[in-house]
Amino acid sequence: MGDPTEVPLVPLRLVLESGDSVEVDGSTVYDPSAQRLATAVVLRLPAHRAAWLGRVLDAYTRICRVGAELPAVERGPAWALAQASAAAGPWRRRELS
Repeated sequence: MGDPTEVPLVPLRLVLESGDSVEVDGSTVYDPSAQRLATAVVLRLPAHRAAWLGRVLDAYTRICRVGAELPAVERGPAWALAQASAAAGPWRRRELS
């Protein structure tokens, strides 16, 4: 039996104009900071968008290190997005406008 204070999960799927989607589908992921399972938020996007988001996270991390106002530990996700986009197969790089 679950914790009676837990809020019941309501599945959610948001589809953006770019084709990206953000979902809460009931899956879980281990949260090391809380040391427990947590509800996962799933981001689905084409390979070229994953590569772009990885570059954004990497730049954000570097900027935060220079300014030192915000702790940024996004190099891992940036690296993972780059690896996943490469593993997704060849894709055509589109220029961002």
